[in-house]
Amino acid sequence: MMILILTQKLMNISDPFVYLLVRVVLGTLFFFQAYDKIFRIKLKEVCLAVDNDFRKHGIPNWLSNLYVYMSSYIELIGGILLVLGLFTLPVLYLLGIHLVILFISFSLLQGIWDMRHVFPRFILLLILFLLPCCWNYFSLDFLLF
Repeated sequence: MMILILTQKLMNISDPFVYLLVRVVLGTLFFFQAYDKIFRIKLKEVCLAVDNDFRKHGIPNWLSNLYVYMSSYIELIGGILLVLGLFTLPVLYLLGIHLVILFISFSLLQGIWDMRHVFPRFILLLILFLLPCCWNYFSLDFLLF
């Protein structure tokens, strides 16, 4: 009986750490995805890489370029905010909408089954939505709000 009570207490203590771990990993994935696009590859090169594919599907050049820029900064800022645990829930909703748009745009370019870069982030995002918000104990949200 004592072991069961001790195990339950340890599980209750570890719940916030699970939320923290998933949140920080997801934020790091988004941050470095954006960091590569913005600072290493450069956004102009990313735009050139996707322009022809989107143009084949009737999507105007300005729209694909706009989305490349917007998505890169959404991922960069959203990743930083997730790591810090600041505005966590609104950021999760914004990144979720962003991933849905990515699913749609990638499915135009290639088969939906080839989403090796999007699915891990999507699964981690779903996990955070399924975990109780009260587990977001180690965050700036908890300290400030």
